[in-house]
Amino acid sequence: MNNNTWILLKTQFLNQSGVNTFRYEKDKKKKNKVVIFAVAMTITVIMMSTYCFILAYGLGRIGLTAIIPGYAFTITSVIVMLFTLFKASGTLFAFKDYDMLMALPVQTTTVITSRFLLMYGENVLFSILVMMPMGIAYCLFAHPQILFYVIWFISMFVTALVPMTIAAVLGAIISAISSRFKHTNMVNIILSFVLTIGFMGVSMSAGTMSGGQINIKQISNDMYQCGIAFT
Repeated sequence: MNNNTWILLKTQFLNQSGVNTFRYEKDKKKKNKVVIFAVAMTITVIMMSTYCFILAYGLGRIGLTAIIPGYAFTITSVIVMLFTLFKASGTLFAFKDYDMLMALPVQTTTVITSRFLLMYGENVLFSILVMMPMGIAYCLFAHPQILFYVIWFISMFVTALVPMTIAAVLGAIISAISSRFKHTNMVNIILSFVLTIGFMGVSMSAGTMSGGQINIKQISNDMYQCGIAFT
């Protein structure tokens, strides 16, 4: 990473996170908005991590510990794919400060690289929020070897790359298509929405097909042994 890329990356992070607004803005209303946003994001992070842990722990309790890693990778990939798909066109290809950035003595590739790295950092955060609590739940039941912890830690930073890259390419295609129409933003939103619905449909179909292979009778027995009563 060259110096220009690092400077742009740092600047974009400070602006988007609201740190600069909180530090330098004199308007108390704008500062309060930053604080409210930070509190809301903190609550969302806690809820998301708690849900992932409960989901993985529940799978472990009913004897499906082996599928927890697969669920973690799938959930992470879906979240990263959807987040990147909706944000890629605006962040990578149609940023509002385009004229100002292009006036700077930096290459276009440097600007795109800095924005891609910023988006990667955001996606890694999603990956950690999902995979860490689910990994903890998996370890409580599976008691894996030391090598698993190393691989799982690396996976939290690598898993987001593939769906992010695919979504970025799709976002570029959507941006290229929508730019040919008069109402560019509207077409962009519609195409992104249609692609998202299609992607979710394929994911649900795949989940249904794989779910059909689970031994329901064995699950019932395991749940009964865990003391879960059925009506």
